[in-house]
Amino acid sequence: MSAAAQKPDPSQRAADPHRSAWVSANAGAGKTYTLANRVTRLLLAGARPERILCLTYTKAAAAEMAARLFNQLGAWALMADDTLREKIREIGASADSGEELARARTLFAQALETPGGLKIQTIHAFCQNLLARFPLEAAIAPGFTVLDEQTAQHLMQLAQTFVLEHAEDNLLLTGAIHTIVTEAGEQQLQQVLDAALGVDRRRLEAAISGCTAEDGSLFHTLSGFHGSNSGERPDAVVRNFCDGLKRERETIAAIATWLESGGKTDRNFADAFHRILAVDFTAETFETTREIFLTKEDKPRAKLASKKLSEARPDLADHLNQMAQRFYEAEEARRAARAATLCEAAILIANATHTRYTALKAQRAALDYDDLIAKTQRLLERRDAAAWVLYRLDGGLDHILIDEAQDTSPEQWAILKKLTEDFFAGESARKTDALARTIFAVGDEKQSIFSFQGADPVQFDVHRHYFWAHVSGAGQDFADEQLQTSRRSAPEILGFVDDVFGAPETRDGLTPDGHEIVHFAHRAEARGLVEFWPTVAPDDEEEPDPWQKPVDAPSKRGPVVRLAEKIARQIRFWMDARVTLPGHEDPISPGDIMILLPRREPFGSEIIRQLKLLHIPVAGADRLRLTTQIAVMDLIALGRFMLQPQDDLTLAAILRSPLMGVCEDDLCDLSTERTGTLWAALNAREGERPQFAQARELLSDLLARADFVQPYEFYAHVLNRTRARFLARLGAEANDAIEEFLSLAISYEAANTPSLQGFLQWLEQGNPEIKRDMERGRGEVRVMTVHGAKGLEADIVILPDTARKPKQPSQLGRLLFSAEGVVFSVPNSEAPQAVKAAKQAAQAEALREHRRLLYVALTRAKDRLYFCGFENKKGIDPDSWYRTAEPAAQKGVAVERDGETIYLRGVPDAAEAEKKAAEPLPSEIPAWALTPPRGTQGTAKILRPSDTTDEEQPAFSPRGDGGMQRFRRGNLIHTMLARLPEIAAGERPAVAEKFLAARGVPPDEAGRYIEETLRILDDPVFATAFGPGSRAEVPLIADLPELGPGILVHGRIDRLAITGTEAVVIDFKTNRPPPAREEDVAPIYLRQMALYRAALRRIVPGRPIVAGLLWTDGPRLMRLSDALLDRHLTAAGKMP
Repeated sequence: MSAAAQKPDPSQRAADPHRSAWVSANAGAGKTYTLANRVTRLLLAGARPERILCLTYTKAAAAEMAARLFNQLGAWALMADDTLREKIREIGASADSGEELARARTLFAQALETPGGLKIQTIHAFCQNLLARFPLEAAIAPGFTVLDEQTAQHLMQLAQTFVLEHAEDNLLLTGAIHTIVTEAGEQQLQQVLDAALGVDRRRLEAAISGCTAEDGSLFHTLSGFHGSNSGERPDAVVRNFCDGLKRERETIAAIATWLESGGKTDRNFADAFHRILAVDFTAETFETTREIFLTKEDKPRAKLASKKLSEARPDLADHLNQMAQRFYEAEEARRAARAATLCEAAILIANATHTRYTALKAQRAALDYDDLIAKTQRLLERRDAAAWVLYRLDGGLDHILIDEAQDTSPEQWAILKKLTEDFFAGESARKTDALARTIFAVGDEKQSIFSFQGADPVQFDVHRHYFWAHVSGAGQDFADEQLQTSRRSAPEILGFVDDVFGAPETRDGLTPDGHEIVHFAHRAEARGLVEFWPTVAPDDEEEPDPWQKPVDAPSKRGPVVRLAEKIARQIRFWMDARVTLPGHEDPISPGDIMILLPRREPFGSEIIRQLKLLHIPVAGADRLRLTTQIAVMDLIALGRFMLQPQDDLTLAAILRSPLMGVCEDDLCDLSTERTGTLWAALNAREGERPQFAQARELLSDLLARADFVQPYEFYAHVLNRTRARFLARLGAEANDAIEEFLSLAISYEAANTPSLQGFLQWLEQGNPEIKRDMERGRGEVRVMTVHGAKGLEADIVILPDTARKPKQPSQLGRLLFSAEGVVFSVPNSEAPQAVKAAKQAAQAEALREHRRLLYVALTRAKDRLYFCGFENKKGIDPDSWYRTAEPAAQKGVAVERDGETIYLRGVPDAAEAEKKAAEPLPSEIPAWALTPPRGTQGTAKILRPSDTTDEEQPAFSPRGDGGMQRFRRGNLIHTMLARLPEIAAGERPAVAEKFLAARGVPPDEAGRYIEETLRILDDPVFATAFGPGSRAEVPLIADLPELGPGILVHGRIDRLAITGTEAVVIDFKTNRPPPAREEDVAPIYLRQMALYRAALRRIVPGRPIVAGLLWTDGPRLMRLSDALLDRHLTAAGKMP
């Protein structure tokens, strides 16, 4: 694939500050780069920094965006005129006059001096600031605080407990809880309580607005949602049906007699009708009728009477069919009424919980993150206040930019529409500072994977049309751009992605109109690889009964374990064999590898275990449930002992922990044959062993402190004495959990009256989860969920959990939303058609998001992608990632490896080389290897330009003038010249600066190195060699009959670019003194370049060949004339 196939400069058009823009960007296509350039060009065009609002999805993205922008503007402030002018042109702007250049240099200081700084923030931060400015208009407490997740979870638990404890004070609530528990189970009650504060709260309020349980309107509305317009309760539906049957008593008796003369099935139905007559049409009648008209699978019976009986009494057969039809209608109404009753109960419980939660927040003058969005939306929609708020903001916002717009929720879009309502209307559509007011959004529907946070990918396209209509209606320009060129992935990986989503059914949910997904590769010369492994299936033999299995029998290795072992061995092999990816200088390291999972378990913990067993550095899980971490469990146990020293089991756990370090034997000796508590025994026997004395001294000290110090101070004191023991026993990764534990102690003290008991309860109720920083650079394999990997990348990505489909929505939450409203999810055997349809729609949407999750997973890979999976007893699910990707994989090359068929797409030569490297060498040399070859006629003579006995131009000595610094400088410039062409021109200074900083180069020296390197890259004579489509380290082979029969040239070119008009070849000469004239170049170099030029003339005949040498000392580019190379070509043919 080639970027040339794409229309030119869509990123620059999107960054044009004079027009609004909507940008759809493929993964790795430079969304942040385009967004930063847009802000920069707004500033260049005269926009005031305080009037620009840039909204990002996460705080980390906001920080990255701000850093990128300030780095760019800071570099501009110090650049030479020509360099600065070129940098400005690279982002699509112009700076032809000295005044424009001077303005560009002042942007850094202008941004720094802006009151409050540039507004680059999340939408939650923006809403928080807005509400803080207008608390009275928003009807909230001035000086409110925002709850962190842990405190919000704690308040939620308090609200749920309060509702259950005080339910008896409210008859409706008591009945609702009884209905859920008896009809759905206690587990469903907890799900209802949890859903009370979920992201669907606002949808629920909209669906039942104006309805109450007291007047029956709530149930009547819910009945309609569930497919029943009668508004009857389930018992009323049953009673009405039975009353109807009672009025047909005589007919039913006749039907029973008629059926008795039939076959066995007919007689069984007759018995059922006799039972109906015997119970006098009570509630049992309905269940008995069910047996007659429905199969065991709850499907209508195909035949209710034998053909012979139907022909004998067609009137009774017709009546029986009519009765069956009435039953089907009554059964559907009963199911709808039952589901509506459960839905009503769930809503009553949810409303009570939400009311209490709101009261708890009000007591603390606090808002949670959902409140920030909801209250801002209500504020901007208030007729009596919105105009005033927008008036105050009108002078403060002229340009709004939205990052990751596909993850924006409908409520957030409503806020943005209100903020921009006057951008394109009347006088408000004015030009400010020579600029029209603009809206800019960049996103990718294919990467919308946060529906559980309220994101709706459809809204991205909906609002594209909304803003296009408003911008166009104001007579302004609106750019609708697509960024399709990935700067991340190799062509083979992008081709695989395009094929995976090539069929309409596989790209359903990825694009709004189902249009074809196409990627272009910026790294067109990269050599990528996709490997598609067969899944690991469970063994056929059953696991023996644990009661019958010997206690020392080895545990059965299931498919999860076997796949984890296989992946760990593969990674270990890469490290041991020092395998190097094509185009890379360093061997594969653990930090180059990312293992992505759709869910953390069951594979996450197992692969971490297997990697550790093979001594492969691994970062651990990307998210940790804090209270399940061993270090935190030990600290919690210590706190419990402080509160209850008589708790022997807790003390035993503490003694065995790193806190005390008492061994098993010592603990056993201390515990047995004691007469009192374990603490008393420790006090009595402290003099027997040093471990006892140390433990007793520490615990006594802590007991003396526990009642008088706050939790943070208590645990900080503990860790000052014991942190080293924790890290020695549990490893450095335990430090993340320990630091988060201390941070939570500080958060608890800030919001509560501090006490040790209160902190432990607060911690356990909140059950906090911490997100670990998994950015590259720690030199460890990263094991992450795909959600956590959003925005990250790795040279090698492994997808091991691909054979299962996502969890059923009905198992995730019991309230489902449809176009009609809200329904309660019940099992299909009890579900009315409306609920079944809602469940099917929810499952279809879950599958769409599962496919979007697959897209995100695939596009994290830069050079290699490994696709594998493990099966359960049901095999591979047809809706799984594995089945989705399998047809695309089978377009590759099938190879046999270890008795398995593996599909390869990309560079099978590299994969096969790895395989051969792992094969053991034969123990004996075969006879054919010792037999001299026979002489042949016309044997080819291979010329290798770099092989010669001639003397090379002497290199600088590290001990010579300039010492190691000069030697190292040449190597660094060589590396930058080789790698920076792959980076977008606008990003090269920042990347080079980071590269040199990581290698300890002082900033002033780094600035000179970067300027010298970029001057070479921007040289117009050799621009083609470093431009798009150029390649590094290109292997070359060609026959040169003009030098003699059978002569071949074989070598590797440092830099090559072939265009439609010319070919440019450059060879780097590192740490060698550059001659002043081309005639002074060492003959070996001239012969080398003459051979390269001759080979390229054979490969691309008819095009001029531009050849040159790049001396990294300087650095300096030297073009070699054709006449000089012609003289050295003949001499090259005489090389031995």
